[in-house]
Amino acid sequence: MNMVYTDEQGNLYDHPSLAACGRSGDQFLPLESSQVIPLPEGSSLVSLPERVAAGWDRRRGLRFVDQAVTERGCGRVYPVGVLLPQGFTRFLLPGFRRPSSTTTAAAGIGTRAGTSTTASMAPLPLYGYTAVGMRHDRLVVAALQTDEHHKWNPRFFNTPDLKERVSARLADDPDNRILRQLAKCSLDYSCFTAQNIFYQRWEGGLPVSPACNAACLGCISLQESECCPSPQGRIAFQPNLDEAVRVATTHLSSFSCDDDPIISFGQGCEGEPSLEADLIAQIIAQTRKTVSRGVFNINTNGGYTDGIAKIAAAGLNSARFSIISAAPTDFCSYYRPKGYQLDNVARSIDICMGHGVYVALNLLCLPGYTDRADQMEALSAFLAEHPVNMIQLRNLNIDPDSLPEQFRAGQGAGFAALIERLTAIVGRDGIGNYTRGQTTH
Repeated sequence: MNMVYTDEQGNLYDHPSLAACGRSGDQFLPLESSQVIPLPEGSSLVSLPERVAAGWDRRRGLRFVDQAVTERGCGRVYPVGVLLPQGFTRFLLPGFRRPSSTTTAAAGIGTRAGTSTTASMAPLPLYGYTAVGMRHDRLVVAALQTDEHHKWNPRFFNTPDLKERVSARLADDPDNRILRQLAKCSLDYSCFTAQNIFYQRWEGGLPVSPACNAACLGCISLQESECCPSPQGRIAFQPNLDEAVRVATTHLSSFSCDDDPIISFGQGCEGEPSLEADLIAQIIAQTRKTVSRGVFNINTNGGYTDGIAKIAAAGLNSARFSIISAAPTDFCSYYRPKGYQLDNVARSIDICMGHGVYVALNLLCLPGYTDRADQMEALSAFLAEHPVNMIQLRNLNIDPDSLPEQFRAGQGAGFAALIERLTAIVGRDGIGNYTRGQTTH
């Protein structure tokens, strides 16, 4: 399969002589037929600005390309990545590197991503970039479908009637600040869980917390000024009980499908929801006075154990705990937690399991890191001590070259090996990408 690239106008080309390659950590690898699937519906192709594209010469190995044939003759070209829809797990990063101050980009040959970079290089936006190639005139990606994505298929979102639905709902409850925030998330950020509140279906988000107890490297709602810009803004207010209950009650009671609707705390536009444990516990209690159906879910870092315990005792149905590594040093390096450690997360998981909450581990996945032998060993040991019901695979949205060295160095065993190992722990039904609608109370 051929390498693909874009010109400065964003036009897509496939290279006539170089094969497609991707990255596992800092190692470049040619794409293999066993690793790729046709480009999924709902995927987005993106150019990686200022980066140098990598291809694979079948005789000489890795080649870097910054000049190639375009519609306007030979010109500057850029690597391409794919943003996958939910339900698909990537196997390899795109084949690219930052420009090096010590090598010639067009002729560089090697097997590792260079570490000598230009000082002014801005990080890529916070998305999950996947390797792509061209085979028989069709685009293919290094990924695997790991969940049924019917409810999250992009065709069901951003529909022509969305603005009308948002306006009608705001007119019904004009003073509800949560709805105004969700309207912004729906229309400006195309957030699917926010849109579901207005479509009145499936999993709907209910943001409650403007504060957080971590400073994650890949936080999508708040970043340090010198880092990559956050793709969406964080709520700037603390909701009150009444406006939150109105959102929850309407969503859970008006749901028309057979399976349970979900209200989820812990959205991309907020901080850590368990810091608002008292409010969430009251929301659950008040809503359950009139609505017995549906699921209350929390997406959490699990660091505030006392808060998680209070929410679990209030009637929480499911919880999803975010984790990038079960190695304490790497865990802290990514999350930069304030006042908690990995041990606190483990205790929070145990507490939820003890309350009958359906617990999922939200495993942030990075090719070449998550599938490294030491990381798989650490995660297996963690799960042996702290069992969960499900492992959700989440493509880490970040520029891989902006991460600390320990996240980039080396090469993984492959995501097929990772998935096989995790399946042995939680079973085939325990591997996926989405929050399940189980009610356990």
